[in-house]
Amino acid sequence: MQAKLSERSQEINEINPTPEQLKTLRESHGLTQLQAAYIVHVSEGTWQRWEAGDLEMPQKLYELFCTKIK
Repeated sequence: MQAKLSERSQEINEINPTPEQLKTLRESHGLTQLQAAYIVHVSEGTWQRWEAGDLEMPQKLYELFCTKIK
């Protein structure tokens, strides 16, 4: 059971973007931090903390962001 939980944790961590990936993705779509934050319904400060690496972006919000910018 512990091995399965560990595997699942690893899969989730692989899906979460690094701060650099998040910034690159945002910039490649010509978005400001404020615009990106608006897309996923968070404050600009929260987005800034994600890009600074001070806070990890939740997987579900990353998925939402990717879906909405397509």
